[in-house]
Amino acid sequence: MNKPTVAKLAEIIEKRYPKTLALEWDVVGLITSNSKIEVKKILLTIDVTPEVVSQAISESVDLLISHHPLILDQEESTDIQEKSIELKMLLEQNSIGLYCIHTNADIAEGGVNDALAAKIGLIKVKRFGQEQMGRIGELKENTNLKTFINLLRNNLPKTKGALQVSGNLENQVLKVAVCGGSGSSLLAEVRQTDADVFVTADLKHHAISDNKVMNGPALISISHWASEWLWLPELKKQLETDFSQSNFDVNILISEIVTDSWDFSVEAKS
Repeated sequence: MNKPTVAKLAEIIEKRYPKTLALEWDVVGLITSNSKIEVKKILLTIDVTPEVVSQAISESVDLLISHHPLILDQEESTDIQEKSIELKMLLEQNSIGLYCIHTNADIAEGGVNDALAAKIGLIKVKRFGQEQMGRIGELKENTNLKTFINLLRNNLPKTKGALQVSGNLENQVLKVAVCGGSGSSLLAEVRQTDADVFVTADLKHHAISDNKVMNGPALISISHWASEWLWLPELKKQLETDFSQSNFDVNILISEIVTDSWDFSVEAKS
């Protein structure tokens, strides 16, 4: 078995998740400037945080693969940007590469949204939306919104944030639309489908209010991090298969660090 370089693994990753699928504003691919590093161990994560970088260093990782970009605009000068640049430099100083698979993973077959649909148990899954980012499918049997919420809660990684719901708990649910991460921009397109409920994250007040006025589907806002973390075990299997076919011996780990932004939630009064 051979030990590949970051550059060689990047070529293999891009066959499954082409950079050309990424949206125009996105920053994907190799973020660090150390493509010649020999890779023996990889760590998968949704976010590149100081805690995740510390884990990568302590576990002697050679390549960190993230979903969210560390830096979206190299020209931007803010305190957050400066911190991101420090993390990038820290990775490079410790001979760790950073590779990002973002909106190309949202769109690609077998990516973030297919993983979310599969975890919920959807069948007859199809793509929807202008960018083909969303997924819509059916549950194996009719249920009501209250039962579906419990299904979601049981299948998502645990976080300190709450699920937020807009809709009648007794309404029937069969067809489910999903979008991992922030899906507010897909709401108008969801309403053009026959979805009974739309599951996504980061829904805004006006988007929810407008959806009610338009008699749209029920909405469930879940943890951004949790909606996307479900993809990491699938990505691990995919990369193990792809690397093995190239006769590369690479150990792939998944970070268990919860990078969801909310620290706790307080139950609303009834």
